[in-house]
Order: sequence, then C-alpha cells, then structure tokens
Amino acid sequence: RQHQRAPRVLDAMSGSGVRALRYSHEANASFVHANERMFGEHPLRANLEPLLSAGRARVTADDAVDVYMRSRLDGSLYDLVDADAFGTGQPHAAEAWWACRTGGLVYLCATDSLTTSGSNPHQA
Repeated sequence: RQHQRAPRVLDAMSGSGVRALRYSHEANASFVHANERMFGEHPLRANLEPLLSAGRARVTADDAVDVYMRSRLDGSLYDLVDADAFGTGQPHAAEAWWACRTGGLVYLCATDSLTTSGSNPHQA
C-alpha cells in the first residue's frame, strides 16, 4: 500500500472558512491557504486562528486569479484547489489549474445552484 502525504489545499474563495476547517480536520490537510477578497471586519481570520497559530494555514484577501498566478510563479502549488465562486465557476475553469500540482485536483463548483442551472441568467 502506497503512503500518501497529507494534502496542501487552496480554498480560493473561502467565505467564512468552513471548508478550510473541514479540509484540515476531516481530510487531514497539512496546510490550508484560505483566500477571500474581504473588506472590513470579516470572520475568516478568527475562524482559522487555531490553524494559523499552529502554522497550518494562511489567510489572504486577494483576487482568486491573482492567488492562482502567484502560486504558479513562486512554486507553492496545491494538491487540491477549491474554486467555488458562489455563482458561476466558469471564470476559474482555466486559471485554477495554475495553482494545482501535477496529479492534483481542481474542485470547481458553484454553491449558488440557481446560476448554474440557468435560473439566474444574468449571473451565468
């Protein structure tokens, strides 16, 4: 049986950080980069404080596409890139791969299923 190392995860549009916490606790991620383009007071840093203080997480407030590109340029690639735009994921379909390690996984979804089902055509 082949031993697999704990995954490094990029949660590119992290919201409150619940997925980042789940990746850490349920998937035993070795490191989680939680990014959310946030302004003002936001609960992300407080929610991930236990991981931050243990050196197992990073929180940024950048555009997701910039995070993907920076990751590619500096070589800090991830085993899993979670790209949930809470609308259409189409703008991230190509760029999210920039941050993904060879053999990794891009999790491209849209929590706002009204958009992807066509029920909200102005956002699709």
